[in-house]
Amino acid sequence: MALSLERVTEAWQKTDANRDGILCEKEVETLLDRLNMRLSRKEFKSFFREADKDKGGTITFAEFVTMLEGLYSRPAVVDAVTKVFPFSKALTPKEICTFMRDVQKDEAF
Repeated sequence: MALSLERVTEAWQKTDANRDGILCEKEVETLLDRLNMRLSRKEFKSFFREADKDKGGTITFAEFVTMLEGLYSRPAVVDAVTKVFPFSKALTPKEICTFMRDVQKDEAF
């Protein structure tokens, strides 16, 4: 699913709490919590390492975009969305955003 640049930028701005232009582990943990994604510490560390492509210890905007695209391609997210939109064969970006905003309570959408 392609996310709109506007939505990604809005999500980035809400996630980058200290406005330093990068995301630390705590900011990414907060994002995942907002998305109702509960990971063990070990799972989170693995997730963060995978997202941190340049191994800089933080998430850049480019890495954030890739991370979001990966999140929205996860089967669990797709399963949850299809329960809300049961008659959809393919979900539109608007349906995904509605799900994330209304069901997942993610204000970035």
